[in-house]
Amino acid sequence: MTDSPPDTQSEPATRLRVVFLCYGNACRSQMAESIAGRDAADWLDVASAGVSPLGYIPAEVEMVMNEVGCTTEGQSSKSLSEAQRAQAADVIVDLADVLPTRLAEQQVVRRPIVDPFGGDLDDYRRTRDAITEAMPALLAELRERATKKSDPA
Repeated sequence: MTDSPPDTQSEPATRLRVVFLCYGNACRSQMAESIAGRDAADWLDVASAGVSPLGYIPAEVEMVMNEVGCTTEGQSSKSLSEAQRAQAADVIVDLADVLPTRLAEQQVVRRPIVDPFGGDLDDYRRTRDAITEAMPALLAELRERATKKSDPA
C-alpha cells in the first residue's frame, strides 16, 4: 500500500446552506439550484428564492436544463421569506444583483447573470451556459467557506 497525497477536494465536515437569489425565482436561480444540487449534493444544501417570485418556472427552463442532464422537478418559485430561507442560509448567491439592503448582514456572493425571461430558447441556453461556466469557481469558493465553517479555529 502506498501513501497518496491528501485529497484537497475532501468534503467539508459541515454542510453549507446556500440560497441562489434572482428577481423572480423563475430562471437563473432555479438553474443554479439545479446545477449546484447535481454537482455538490454531498456537501451543499441548495435552495433558490426571488425578491419578487414569479410563482412558476417557465417551461423553457426545464427544457434547457434537461439538455444538460439537470431538472427543476420538485423546485418551485418562492420568496426569500418563505420557510425562512434567508435566515437559514449560510450564504446567499445573488445572481441578479438585487439583494435587499435588509439582508446585507448575511454573507453574500454576487454573481450577476443575464436574465433570459421572455427571450427565446437560445437566451435560456446562454444563461444556463453562463451559470454552468461560473459554477466551478463558485463551488470552490463555497467549499472554502464550508471548510472554514467546519473548522472555525
